[in-house]
Amino acid sequence: MTQVKTTIDVNMNKIVGTDDILLITFDTLRYDIAHEQLQAGGTPCLAEILPNGWEKRHSPANFTWAAHQAFFAGFFPTPASPGIHERYFAASFAGSATTGANTYCFDGDNLITALKQKHYHQDS
Repeated sequence: MTQVKTTIDVNMNKIVGTDDILLITFDTLRYDIAHEQLQAGGTPCLAEILPNGWEKRHSPANFTWAAHQAFFAGFFPTPASPGIHERYFAASFAGSATTGANTYCFDGDNLITALKQKHYHQDS
């Protein structure tokens, strides 16, 4: 069995329940266009929160609705490099190959419910 790569730089177990979490989703965001616009100064607000720019990643689905549903189950886009990559969040289940020491594992079927149980709330 291939060992999971620790690719996340924070321990989500220390973040969940103590820090604010902001989830932002974009419909049909192409890496090449997003990168080009960031470099050209076309997205100044995003430049403030993306000091290292965009990172190439693979979506867990091939269209928006399915991808967003996957995000809310803890399947965020993974690095484009080959291998099994550690996830930030994951529903607890036996045999998961994509969880590691930094993954926040939750009981239940979705991240939103899990975060509500930790007293997070949604602002629109």
